Amino acid sequence: MQQKLISSTILYSFLFFLQPFVSLVLLQPFYLNYFPSEEYGILSLMGNYSTLVGMTCALSITAAFFTFYYNYHYNYERLRRFLGQMLMLTLYLSLLSSLLLFLLGESLFQLIFKDETVHFYPYGYWATLQGVAYNFFAPFMAYLRNKKQLRFYAAIQLSNIFLSTGLQVLFVLTDWGIVGVLAGKSISSWAIAIIVLYLNRQYLTWRIDWKYFVRPFSFIKYYLPQTLLDWLYAFGDRFIIERFCSLSLVGIYSLLNILVGAIELAYFAVRAAILPFFYEALAKKKAIQQQEIQQLYEFYFLLTVLAASGIVLLVGHIHWIVTKEEYLAIKPYVFIYVIGYLFSAITYLAYQQFYYYKNTKTTFQLQIVSTVLIVILNLLLIPSLQIWGAVIAAVSTRIFVFVLLCVCYPSYLFPLKSPKMYLPFISIVGVLLISFFAVQQSYMNYTQASILQFGFTLISLSIVFKDTLKTWCLARRS
Repeated sequence: MQQKLISSTILYSFLFFLQPFVSLVLLQPFYLNYFPSEEYGILSLMGNYSTLVGMTCALSITAAFFTFYYNYHYNYERLRRFLGQMLMLTLYLSLLSSLLLFLLGESLFQLIFKDETVHFYPYGYWATLQGVAYNFFAPFMAYLRNKKQLRFYAAIQLSNIFLSTGLQVLFVLTDWGIVGVLAGKSISSWAIAIIVLYLNRQYLTWRIDWKYFVRPFSFIKYYLPQTLLDWLYAFGDRFIIERFCSLSLVGIYSLLNILVGAIELAYFAVRAAILPFFYEALAKKKAIQQQEIQQLYEFYFLLTVLAASGIVLLVGHIHWIVTKEEYLAIKPYVFIYVIGYLFSAITYLAYQQFYYYKNTKTTFQLQIVSTVLIVILNLLLIPSLQIWGAVIAAVSTRIFVFVLLCVCYPSYLFPLKSPKMYLPFISIVGVLLISFFAVQQSYMNYTQASILQFGFTLISLSIVFKDTLKTWCLARRS
């Protein structure tokens, strides 16, 4: 049992992070050296649009499969019929929404985008196809994961990753431009979708049995609005920048988000690793609970701070990777932008206590507040401050939600009272601000500032967590 659990965790973690890793390490440098910032901006907007299509074209009904899987798992035939019904309803809804988008897409794009070069055909066309395809293989992948069919799951995931990467590179090298990137993603997604439909052909019926969807429809009436809020919070600023500024600035800001977003990948990975221990600690007596949660917070925050400082170091040396001068403009923003992610890292871990106590109403309310606030700030600040407006809006919103949690739910954030938490937190924020202002006063350049803050972070963390690091090393040896 334990061996299977460990092997499954390693495999799923590897597959989960392989795609963003391939994108960050292989594809992004490739894109940045081929596409000017205007085209990179279009590519980013189409990626965000494709995500929205995936959420809405089938009303997010496939997300219900994750939730209601265990209502049918005891009966294999009923489970496969449920999956077949889910795929057929997805097919009908996707065909209908795709038809509407293909007919109205050009008018819709003219309404949304200021820049006349952003057309539905070909950009929105390929992005729509990719978004629609995701709804077919997502529930089947959940089925394979829950049935513990690891090899099959891994084969499909790896096929999608490598086929998509290969097609994108091939199409770009054959002068398809950013259309080649969109087409490569779409074709690989549909190849997997067709395979999924073929494998489930025995359970696909033209007639929809609505008894399978009574509870799923009740589920999505709350789930869909929250996912739309998540999308607006995460991607709405790109569309506002395009409306009030330019595609070039969209491209630069998107690159900033992709690189700084690697911090989220880091703390999501750590959070996934510690979550079982976190929930176990919450079930224990208060004294033991607080001690164990304190240790988990320290471990989580230590790695998050290292990731944030490492990203600043990477951006400070981005001229080693990118040949186009326009992309080097992201350097000043990163020193301020990562501060928001440090606050969010703690907020997201605190959210797990709401989930543990089944208090999703509070997280939904916080999501509404944060989304409304960030949209208002973006609309107020971006027209005059451009990218700085978006950065200030994002950082301010993340800090506001953190402060709101501290005021309303202080018991959820008790680990911050420890010097091992607040001292490195204050010091890393301070050194980032000092480094930024030192460059503004021409005492050093951004590359030197990135090295300075990284060195200071390593030294301060090694001092604060000296005993903790010794304990980990001794435990590992034993």
